Amino acid sequence: MSLDSVPFPIPVNSTNLESGMNQIIRWLIPRTVVFASLLSISSAVTAQELEPRAYSSVPVGVNFVAVGYAFSQGNILLDPVLPVEDFDARIHAIFARYIRTFSLFGMPSKVKVNLPWVSGHWEGEFDGVPRSRDVSGVGDARIGIETIFWGAPALRKSEFGSYK
Repeated sequence: MSLDSVPFPIPVNSTNLESGMNQIIRWLIPRTVVFASLLSISSAVTAQELEPRAYSSVPVGVNFVAVGYAFSQGNILLDPVLPVEDFDARIHAIFARYIRTFSLFGMPSKVKVNLPWVSGHWEGEFDGVPRSRDVSGVGDARIGIETIFWGAPALRKSEFGSYK
């Protein structure tokens, strides 16, 4: 393999092998360090929730309100070492969500507020003694800001329909 066919975007003098290898090493080492640094940082990043039309632009000044309900019931499996048997749960969850669109430095953005309320009934046997527990209350509120950095600029309702 000649140095002329190396897939790196660097000038390589094929007559001087040592000089060409030094150029490759000087090109490759900083990029490898940056790539490794980015990989080590990425392990601390949490996962993203994707929702329908999360990356679609919406006119500035639009409000969304949503209310939802979820129900779950069934057996909960625990570590067999624990002295808990026949552990069942019935959980009701209601949430309210508010979204407001706005312009952040000319980019379309949204602020989201989510407030859940949860009620649950758990029952099972702990060390052979039947136990149950009922709990209800407000869950962890979530507030988030989303901005679309690439794509259409933030537009008002009057401009939105005519943008191409």
